Amino acid sequence: MDYSLPNEQVEIRRNVEVYKSFPGKIVEQMPLLLGEGRAPLWTARFMRRRIDHSEALSDLKDYLFVSDFVSYDLDRRSDGFKVILTVDKNGRVTEKGRRALGELNLSAVLKNGALEGFYFDGIELKREELVVGRDLSEEEVLNSKLWRILARHPDEVPAEFAEDKNLLKEYVQWVKAQTKQENVMGVYLDKNLQNSKVRALTVLRLGSGSGVWYGDDLVIGNGRLVGFLAPEARELSVADSGVDVAGHGGVRAYTEADVADAKRQLDALSAIVRGEALDKVKGLVDKL
Repeated sequence: MDYSLPNEQVEIRRNVEVYKSFPGKIVEQMPLLLGEGRAPLWTARFMRRRIDHSEALSDLKDYLFVSDFVSYDLDRRSDGFKVILTVDKNGRVTEKGRRALGELNLSAVLKNGALEGFYFDGIELKREELVVGRDLSEEEVLNSKLWRILARHPDEVPAEFAEDKNLLKEYVQWVKAQTKQENVMGVYLDKNLQNSKVRALTVLRLGSGSGVWYGDDLVIGNGRLVGFLAPEARELSVADSGVDVAGHGGVRAYTEADVADAKRQLDALSAIVRGEALDKVKGLVDKL
């Protein structure tokens, strides 16, 4: 599966995709994705990628489990739910997001494909605020509070998540043009039941109208995640390799402060490590 363009690779002693596919059971793949220092792709970024690159990357037209979750309350308390945004606008997994995503592992206790017994904090919505269960007109999409949150409209989400206020309008018009359908992007939610639960959201195939689905079984075999390698994660990965972290090739430029700091650390190590063991490292630092 391809989600990265040919020029969206960084050299970390080898080429590494900025966008990497993790197909399979979500509870198996999420720990692997996070373990590589990646963030699962979020709805707004997926929408942007579809508009910009789906002709070159046909996999973008398929469905995707996204990093935005829905946490359902106990039915005896309310029929409301919360939208959990786990990744900020820069592609970093937030502290709260890491706790939520961390629950998706092989030890997770699931019932009917949902993570039961959890009710994570997020942006609260009431079911009566939404048109659900069918495809929507352009006006209904633009007024859908859920779609506005998923598209990261600045009026609906905290600043750390806020993105392009025009994305939702651009996307719904693009989906309509691609599908030649007037009604698209339906919202399909699960029911609130006796126990609270968390489900991952799935953005459906473009050919199916690109609706948002409450999430299939988290252990379903044909799950589909994409891990995004944020710029700072790329820099951490290549900190000792001397390559250009911007992903355009070439050699990384070290400042005088970098070199001075490296020499200070070597001096400290010299007090506890035999000198000959550090000779090669010192030689490399002297060349910087």
